Amino acid sequence: MGTHGDNTGTNWPTGLDTASAEIDSPSASKTKARAAVPNDISAAVVAVQTNLRSGIWVYDNAYTSLQASITAAAGKTLILTKPWTLDANTTIGATVSVFPFQSGVINSGGYTLTINGSIVGNPMHQWLSGFAAGDVTFGSLISQANTLWVGTGETSINIINSALVVGGIIKKNVGIENIASSILLNVNQSVGLEGSGISQMASTNGTTIKKSANFSPSITISAELCSVKNLKLDCDNKTGHGILLQNIEATLEDLFIQKVGGTGTAIKLDQSSYSHLKRIKMKDCYKGIDIGGATGSQAVTIEYLSCTIDNPSTQSDAFTIENTSSGLFKSLHLDTATGGRAIQINGNNSDLQFIGIYTEEGGVRTVPTIEIGGTGNKNISFDGVYLR
Repeated sequence: MGTHGDNTGTNWPTGLDTASAEIDSPSASKTKARAAVPNDISAAVVAVQTNLRSGIWVYDNAYTSLQASITAAAGKTLILTKPWTLDANTTIGATVSVFPFQSGVINSGGYTLTINGSIVGNPMHQWLSGFAAGDVTFGSLISQANTLWVGTGETSINIINSALVVGGIIKKNVGIENIASSILLNVNQSVGLEGSGISQMASTNGTTIKKSANFSPSITISAELCSVKNLKLDCDNKTGHGILLQNIEATLEDLFIQKVGGTGTAIKLDQSSYSHLKRIKMKDCYKGIDIGGATGSQAVTIEYLSCTIDNPSTQSDAFTIENTSSGLFKSLHLDTATGGRAIQINGNNSDLQFIGIYTEEGGVRTVPTIEIGGTGNKNISFDGVYLR
């Protein structure tokens, strides 16, 4: 092959190299291939490798420090192929894309890491190790991050939550994730925790977050406009609330919450306004949903909610609301034990609308199915209530 006519193997080949005369060697009629042909082929391969390596990719293993490889990768993609330990607070610029191989891991070394560039290659393994919440920061080019990147359990979720300083999605894969302390969506606004599907009681399909100890609550949302979607929360009969929305607007969708033990509530809205809950299933929890707080909640919307409390020893309520102004509650299926109310309205409430309510109990109720208490309630309406 030839290389722009010079046959030196220093540039890209453009065709067969036939410029030199044939050499009869070792004798006439026994001609061997000229050395220029295999040499030019080899040179072409080297040229391709060089351009791929230095043109758009930078491999970290060609450098003696991670910082040197980051500097060299400006405007390119940095391939992480080996483990590194930070020796200073480190920033990867917005013009550097990071492609972590399975063998490429960045260890904290007690320092912080800021990644302003994009993450490419859809890594599905841990490539950030030893970091704590607040040690890692993602720029605006990273709008979704998998907890697998940083580890397991509630620690991995909390690290990703704190890293998404401009908001984004914390992604959970299929499988069971055990947590020993609270998941906190409490730092950055507009962060969503999203699983990969929900499942029934004993099923292991989809994403399950499972409590392994007594603590309350399992998930706390105290930053504005955050969300939890598309997963199962298995409290495994441990004590403490399931999900707490505190002083914020939030969204809960496509959730199954089960086995909230002690005197815990599956979902508690404490002074939460403009929150939206949709397609929520709760089963075998001590208490279903509690809306209100000391100063109340307002403008709460709940659609397609199911609460089943089958345990006859649990004489608690499925749906409790107090000190709340403005609420729309549609398509509620509330199944309690004989000593539990389907709906209990306490305190001072106004402008609450219930549409499409189905209730049943496992025997003869010893308390009202729907009870409205307090002296300051006004404009509370029910449309389409089925009592069984």
